[in-house]
Amino acid sequence: MMGSQVGKTLSQENIIGYYIDQDPSPMMLVVPTLDMGKSFSKDRLSTMIRDTPVLTKKVADSKAKDSGNTILHKSFPGGHITIVGSNSPASLASRPIRILLVDELDRFEATSEGDALDLARRRTATFHNRKIVVASTPTIKGHSRIEQLYNNSSKGEWHLPCPKCEALQPLEWNRIIFDSVSMRCLHCGFDSPEIDWKKQQIAGKGEWIHEFPERKVKGFHMNALASPWTRWQEMIDAFLIAQEELKKGNPEQMQVFVNTLLSETWEDRGDIQDENILLERRESYDAELPNGVLILTMAVDTQNDRLEYEVVGWGKEEESWGIEKGVIWGKPDNPQTWRELDDKRERVWKFANGAGLIVACTFVDSGGHYTDEVYKYCGQRLQSRVFPIKGEGGSGLELIRK
Repeated sequence: MMGSQVGKTLSQENIIGYYIDQDPSPMMLVVPTLDMGKSFSKDRLSTMIRDTPVLTKKVADSKAKDSGNTILHKSFPGGHITIVGSNSPASLASRPIRILLVDELDRFEATSEGDALDLARRRTATFHNRKIVVASTPTIKGHSRIEQLYNNSSKGEWHLPCPKCEALQPLEWNRIIFDSVSMRCLHCGFDSPEIDWKKQQIAGKGEWIHEFPERKVKGFHMNALASPWTRWQEMIDAFLIAQEELKKGNPEQMQVFVNTLLSETWEDRGDIQDENILLERRESYDAELPNGVLILTMAVDTQNDRLEYEVVGWGKEEESWGIEKGVIWGKPDNPQTWRELDDKRERVWKFANGAGLIVACTFVDSGGHYTDEVYKYCGQRLQSRVFPIKGEGGSGLELIRK
């Protein structure tokens, strides 16, 4: 799952070049439309073959007499590469292939003969050593195919070490300092300029860190902050312009920024076009707990260096009030971190009349960060209604499992 100018398509070119030269195999590249396939072949593939001597010797020019090669199909000793469009399902249902490459999955067109990705995948069934590579810029949250695939993968994120303290971390937009064109370290808090972060990358110090390394399908996410072809100032300028358009009720430019530069899905704001409508509905509480709250719950999210919690008050017909949201700094393998959570969980929250409530039920996220510590913490507090939870996609899943 990658945006523009981070080497997504270039990676697929290198894969094609490798299998032509080093491990000849039948290959297929699936792109959204046949026209896009022709453009890729003319502008990218043919140019790579022309400018790479070992490939030039093996792939005959489609213009050469009796070469048998066309714009969308090129043969070489031991294999071939066929380029097809997702809008042409008939071309997805013929000969078997070993290497399947899919580019811009989120832009695939619907067909009457089934899902183009599934049709293409079936073509690899006869090869035990098949390889499938799917790449795309993400689009709309909840509808993005590449986001769905990424969420079910190992979820690798590109990390660079801080130029100051050398701690590895992802490059995140919310830590960019606009005025100085720098990024604040997630660990030491030092602001390092873009050039210092890019030097770390040039020196080869970057690493892919996977949230779920045990998963068979490997996933990768990288945004344009890591791109050698995109300057951070350009991103800042694009964001500020998109922000002004968003205030005018035009979200299109911000969606482009989020999809293509941050490599993230765009979440539609819905029908509220004027934030003031929402702001006018704010209430001032005259105490920690407003009248109407009957029960308190707490949700806890685990991260590598902290716990984030939220206490919510619930009333009749599921009316809810945000009571407190906060961060407990400290690694979840440190007992002191959990003791501080106990202090929050066990405290008494007061109404204006002096009466109070404690948290009645707590859920702690166990999906990915310090799972064993979460299970241990919750297991010792089940009588206090402290339960571990884990997010899982799909329908028909049981809410509680033994």
